[in-house]
Amino acid sequence: GAAGKIIVFGIYERYTGRVYTCIAPNVKSQTLIEIIRKKIPLNSTIYTDGFRSYLPLARYGYLKHESIDHGKNEWARNQIHVNGIEGFWGVSKTRMSKFRGLRVSLFSLHLKESEYRFNHRHENLYHSF
Repeated sequence: GAAGKIIVFGIYERYTGRVYTCIAPNVKSQTLIEIIRKKIPLNSTIYTDGFRSYLPLARYGYLKHESIDHGKNEWARNQIHVNGIEGFWGVSKTRMSKFRGLRVSLFSLHLKESEYRFNHRHENLYHSF
């Protein structure tokens, strides 16, 4: 459940291998789909887990939506999976756990830093800075 937690939402673009993350005020369909609409064109194929907030995607014009049901121990069905974003979350959690706790006020900065590092993982960050 999301009660008492910072709600983090992420999108992984398979062709570029890039992620977009944000802190969401809640996990309601309207909230998450509003974020999706700002970032993903309507003709895109969207792969999600079985979370109920994604169910109305077709009503918002996303007619190519496939989902995986982790609750039924389903992790992949051919190209239908969410392994890219799950990999990003794993890397981010590992990185942030090294701090042994983060201030809530600074969490968004750590999240965006993780996003930046992931999106530039094939580059020499020393030269970027």
